[in-house]
Amino acid sequence: MSKKSSILYILSGVSLIYCFVELSIGLVFTAVLGLLYPILMLVAVGLLIGSAWKRKKSYLFHSLALVAMIVLSLFVSVQITKEMHRKSIDKAGLIIQKVDAYKAERGAYPDDLSALNLSPIDIETDMGIFLRHEYRYAVVEEGYIVSFEEPGWMVSSFHSKSGMWVKDD
Repeated sequence: MSKKSSILYILSGVSLIYCFVELSIGLVFTAVLGLLYPILMLVAVGLLIGSAWKRKKSYLFHSLALVAMIVLSLFVSVQITKEMHRKSIDKAGLIIQKVDAYKAERGAYPDDLSALNLSPIDIETDMGIFLRHEYRYAVVEEGYIVSFEEPGWMVSSFHSKSGMWVKDD
């Protein structure tokens, strides 16, 4: 395999990681990635069959490189996303503390996060690399909910009534 091909596979893998981590919070990119990975696997299988049929080692190398790129990009993306999720939950602890203190002091939950005098950095999740994602806050009948979006069109929410984080789609 040539140096150009190797660089192309590495850049493609990094691009897939970025799209998975940063852009798949929205429905469109989630759908695109959901289609892209199986298509890439079909291309890899096609190259593998082509290498056996035409007895070309280059097809075999490209097939193996494509499979390695897919597997590594998924593995790295999941690890990055897990760490961002953990950091976002930890960071939301400040918002939760401030909401509870506001309720203890004034007897009611704030209508929105602006009442808590938080800095713009405090209301930003750690789920983005370059794009900014903010926590959401809502007062509900049983208390309040603090939530944030995640890749794969998922939402993690803290419910004050249960005191637990849950993940929904």
